[in-house]
Amino acid sequence: MSRQAVATVVTAFLLVVAFAGTAAAGWDAVTLSDSVLAFGQVVTGETDSLLVTLSNNLDLPVEVTGAAFEEGVFWTDLVSGVIPAHGNQAFRVYFSSSQNINYVDFLRISLAVDPGDGVASPLCRSLLARVSAQAQYPETYYASTQNKWAEELKDALTDLIDGHTALGYTTARDSMYGSIDNVGGWVTCVYTGRTAFFNTRAGATANGFNCEHTWPQGFSDEAEPMRSDIFHLYPTDETANTMRASLDFGKVTTVSWTVGGSKMGTDAQGQQVFEPRDVHKGNVARSHFYYIIRYNGAYNGYVNAAKMETWLRAWHVSDPADSAEQARNQHIYTLQHNRNPFIDHPELVDRISSFFGTATHTAVPEIAVAPSPVSLGSVGYDTTACYYLGIVNSGDDTLHVSSITSTNPGFDVGLAALTLAPESFGYVAITYESGGTALVDSTRIVVASDDDDEGVIQVPVTVEVEATAGVPGGGSDVPVALRLLPVTPNPFGSQTTLVFDLAAGGPVDLDVYNIRGQLVSRVLRASELARGRHCVTFAADGLPAGVYYCRLAAGGQVRTGSMLCLGGKD
Repeated sequence: MSRQAVATVVTAFLLVVAFAGTAAAGWDAVTLSDSVLAFGQVVTGETDSLLVTLSNNLDLPVEVTGAAFEEGVFWTDLVSGVIPAHGNQAFRVYFSSSQNINYVDFLRISLAVDPGDGVASPLCRSLLARVSAQAQYPETYYASTQNKWAEELKDALTDLIDGHTALGYTTARDSMYGSIDNVGGWVTCVYTGRTAFFNTRAGATANGFNCEHTWPQGFSDEAEPMRSDIFHLYPTDETANTMRASLDFGKVTTVSWTVGGSKMGTDAQGQQVFEPRDVHKGNVARSHFYYIIRYNGAYNGYVNAAKMETWLRAWHVSDPADSAEQARNQHIYTLQHNRNPFIDHPELVDRISSFFGTATHTAVPEIAVAPSPVSLGSVGYDTTACYYLGIVNSGDDTLHVSSITSTNPGFDVGLAALTLAPESFGYVAITYESGGTALVDSTRIVVASDDDDEGVIQVPVTVEVEATAGVPGGGSDVPVALRLLPVTPNPFGSQTTLVFDLAAGGPVDLDVYNIRGQLVSRVLRASELARGRHCVTFAADGLPAGVYYCRLAAGGQVRTGSMLCLGGKD
């Protein structure tokens, strides 16, 4: 596996491990009962939910300012509100989908706290939770279509519906006139709405009806089983059938013939086309989708199939399958022993980008950041404040963040670029070193990536510098314990930043060891440092790739944390 691949795969996982191992100040200020929410299998069309608890571990109330997903199939009843000190907030995460595909998304919960004047915010991140679900159709008939798209889905559907029982043209018409399209003895022309009372082929002829092949039978030289496949056969008035002939379907703008809402004429481009009445447009579309899948797109004699498909897709939406069409589908199934998938599951059309051509499904990255905006709270003079910005890739392709920059050089970004595997996330440290002047400072963190929809995201960041402010990341004016915070970035190439809190000033040792316990770097040796938060750059040039441990010793106490070096330079 390449070095880049290693970084891509382990970024989110190692960040979580490192944070847990070092018990970073502020990292667990607010926690979720579950950071990985798995619904498992859920039947399409049904709604399932998971109970989650948000816990405030601070001595201060915390405000939930937002909760969001990227995918519309997930949602939550967690609303903006205040969680009291050391209180809990139970809420539910919901899932429902009509598509039988697998989903992964991330719940992003933004938080805020007001510790009072002159006291730093104890929060250092928003909460991220991975959420997954596998929506499945209730019928085993369509099990082979699970999580398939484009040509793979078309192939699965073809395998599912081909080899049907061919009735022959005579039996097919007898079934159509006698039962399938016969309601109490009455048969209706699908194009004009004209009705007549009969139930046989002879009766059809006597009443001026015949059998319309929605996909013209001349395209296949009247061959079987295409000619007798009832999924594209309908009773029609003879004149309407003649007007339709073998024309492409489309939108008529100049009318030459019209009866009952159906029209024959030319479209906006001057092509002669036939437009069915509104109540039959969706039926025409789904008959075509079925025929293309059943016969692998063969026997296509249409003049402009691509243009026609545009109209078929629109009609599929404007005239959805009704109970009569669904009953017809079931009736044909009892005779032919196959079904029209696009009547049972109209949503399958959305997963096939082209019926007449080659369907494609392009994997794409999907970026989101959390939170936005960011507040570093209040900090004292000559103090370092840190906040971890979450970057999420909920897409199904690798996300390449080409640059992460700050418009104000007073704010440092711990990572210049980032690669995230599909359905993963990472954190990037935003660091601010205050001076000796009281002010409100701000910047915009600019995140540029290869997400086509959101190629550039700007995150506002603010901080207030006060002479009396406490150290950020703790729950009081100053840190109350020795803490080694997560290194950032992690994994890293040529360098990373070691961050730690001192509850009291004094000599500090900071060392880095390899996995064998051998000392590889003495970063600090008996360095006299003041209480507060400190950030130290660790240069790893020349170190081989692998897991390393940093050891912080101060005031008679020791803290350790892990990190992953990818070797070489970033």
